[in-house]
Amino acid sequence: MLRDGGYIACYSRNEEGSIYSVGGGIYVMGQIRLQGRYIRRIFHPLGYEGKDISAAVEFKTFCNQTFAAARNGGWAGGDTGGWFGIE
Repeated sequence: MLRDGGYIACYSRNEEGSIYSVGGGIYVMGQIRLQGRYIRRIFHPLGYEGKDISAAVEFKTFCNQTFAAARNGGWAGGDTGGWFGIE
């Protein structure tokens, strides 16, 4: 089990440069490992427990700097536990 960290996913509406589609015109650009913990299947970065990281400017900026293919339209989400069988 991932005890001291986990992954956020970076999303975009830009298909070019993405890894795969999650539907509705939304694509995963990649993932980034951070400190934090999973609460059920949702990853909560350290200091953001119980907060919606998709609205956090810090994570939008981080995703857009890390994945240029997002074309400054990227955002983050913590629903990554399913990748590891976390229910």
